[in-house]
Amino acid sequence: MIVFCNIDGVLNRLGLENRGEGTIDEDLVANLNKLASQSYRSPVEIVIHSSWDLSLDRIVTLFVKKGFTFPVTITDRTEVAGGIGVRQWLTQHKRIGDRFLILDDDVTGYDELWCRLIACDGRRGLTGAAFKEAQEVYYRHKIMTENERNSAVTHLVDYCRWLAKNDSLPEEERQQRIGFHLDIVQRCLTAPNFLEAACLKEPPK
Repeated sequence: MIVFCNIDGVLNRLGLENRGEGTIDEDLVANLNKLASQSYRSPVEIVIHSSWDLSLDRIVTLFVKKGFTFPVTITDRTEVAGGIGVRQWLTQHKRIGDRFLILDDDVTGYDELWCRLIACDGRRGLTGAAFKEAQEVYYRHKIMTENERNSAVTHLVDYCRWLAKNDSLPEEERQQRIGFHLDIVQRCLTAPNFLEAACLKEPPK
């Protein structure tokens, strides 16, 4: 999982005195620690996308000073901040299709990436609803890559074809199951940017 992490409004609180380049809040870094600590389930790779005019090494040093305990996970930074920087980085590193989420307080310019964006309140940073949403996406992997989506759709369509030929089920139940799975197929196909829009649950009984 790639985490594109902005700093202002995410790891510090805008609108307070003495905000600016070089300022990070320890309690917000602690929340980033909680995300990175789940690397045993899905290795996390943090890519900084910020307008700060600091080298990556200096940013990593500052993170550690403020309590970040997973410095090796900070692997790179984008050339520019925002959606443009994220798109460029994914393209240049040939990582399009990988799982990723974006932490930012500015939601403009993300367009088709909006469903991967965790929008933080710049006055609060990575806390509250934004932090819970980030945990939800990160822990439960609600993002599907294109290959995963295509594989899921193929499997579901094959299952529907098998159901159509299965005479052991009553006709009404068979049609109900086919309709249930085709509905999931449709929602997977129309999900923006391969975000999982349907929970693959057991068919209704």
